[in-house]
Amino acid sequence: CGGGVVTTPAQVASVGANAQRIFISVHGGVTDVVTQIGVPTTAADYGVLIPVPSAPTLDPNPIMSAELETLDRTTQPVITAQSDDGGCGCPTGGGSTKGGSNGSRGGVQVSAPVTIGPVTAVTLTADTGDAINTWLADNGFAIPAASQAIVNTYAGTGRYFIALKRSDTAATGGPTS
Repeated sequence: CGGGVVTTPAQVASVGANAQRIFISVHGGVTDVVTQIGVPTTAADYGVLIPVPSAPTLDPNPIMSAELETLDRTTQPVITAQSDDGGCGCPTGGGSTKGGSNGSRGGVQVSAPVTIGPVTAVTLTADTGDAINTWLADNGFAIPAASQAIVNTYAGTGRYFIALKRSDTAATGGPTS
């Protein structure tokens, strides 16, 4: 799980993520995954590619960072170290601190774009990684040749990607996630 951040081919400087946080909630047969990827202040365009095991539904309503920080703080595990009389320390883990498709394009099925806060996202699926890599290149994603093999590993029938790009409405030069 996770994603890689890339810049566009025309950009001189590279862009990278400075933070990534993922929350997973399973309820009533549904799994919600909230992914936050911090991108430092930059004027460069960027994209993120996240492999997922099944067809995702993109929610256009972003979750505020403050809400994620509160959830993280109140549910993080507390780690303590205990020592027995033999002098051998053994760390133990404590509990928490609180109880659609636009059709095929070159063999790639692409969803309608969804604006989510400062990014625009689509879902992609194809039978081969080559088809995904071609779509990414044709749509401004600069995946180095050496990294295209990673895309090939995650691609295949019934497998999906979420591709995100900086939205045209994002504040130029500001940090986004």
